[in-house]
Amino acid sequence: PFLRPDNPAVMNTLAVHQQIFSWLYPINQAWQKQEKAGLGIGRYPGDIYDGTGFSRAGIWPLITAWYGRIHFYLYRRLQDPDQRLDPNADSYKLLFGNIPLSKTSEQTLKQGFGYLEWILAHMDSDHLMTEQINDQTGNPQGAEGLAWGYRELNRLLNDVYRWLETDPKSDIEPYAQELKQIVFHLNRIFRVFRGYDTVSA
Repeated sequence: PFLRPDNPAVMNTLAVHQQIFSWLYPINQAWQKQEKAGLGIGRYPGDIYDGTGFSRAGIWPLITAWYGRIHFYLYRRLQDPDQRLDPNADSYKLLFGNIPLSKTSEQTLKQGFGYLEWILAHMDSDHLMTEQINDQTGNPQGAEGLAWGYRELNRLLNDVYRWLETDPKSDIEPYAQELKQIVFHLNRIFRVFRGYDTVSA
């Protein structure tokens, strides 16, 4: 059976991968120097499948979207007084470190948006998403237009919509720019697939 995102094994994996991939991939280092949240995630350290052969694997938008979705899930758990995560659990401490409990929800939401922003920022010039992103240049590599990648991106966008719909008291001002960018990119994605805009600001 699949593990829930709040399972300690999943949270531990999330924490370790965030630490490793933040320094392993040069474009993640550049991303974080801009003080941006989120990052690009690969399949595993040492992966060599590059989308067409076997040299040096890149970052997978599909997996990056998963990590964004996990953060939105954890955010909902942190907001629910009946199902709140245990701050004394080892997996909690590994993932959130010394962030005060009062700031954990805010940081988790910021990370969820950061993963989404990373994906949108690394689409190609036609707003098509490739299987992988080169971890050094940021250029697309591998197959284009894979349905599973767009499916997970859509699910991540649904998480954003769910946050806006079910958490009306949230202060959206810190995320106003990200939301504008989401609309900007979606309009162009929909142009590619449908030939017209379907999203309005």
